[in-house]
Amino acid sequence: MDGIANSHIRKWLGLPRCLSETGLFGRNILQLPLQSISLGYKQGKTRLVQDLRESTDQLMRSADAQVRTGGKWKAQVEVDQAISRLQHLEVVCRVQAGQTG
Repeated sequence: MDGIANSHIRKWLGLPRCLSETGLFGRNILQLPLQSISLGYKQGKTRLVQDLRESTDQLMRSADAQVRTGGKWKAQVEVDQAISRLQHLEVVCRVQAGQTG
């Protein structure tokens, strides 16, 4: 799906076929206000999971609603992994990179 949309965007903008997705969607000289279809889908689903979990309404939080996604990617698993990564960084703290100190 992304490949077809990207080829049409390149044709519409008059860009060469060899332009990569990084050149099309990245923060570079072009600075186009575009994003990948799959990235927008994933952001929307993870936002929905967070909205359901962090809702101020007790009934919404206790409902345990399942957000349906595809077979390869699960929004709830990704949100859990992101939260555990952030908790790990909070416990371990940021480590020194290189010779900066």
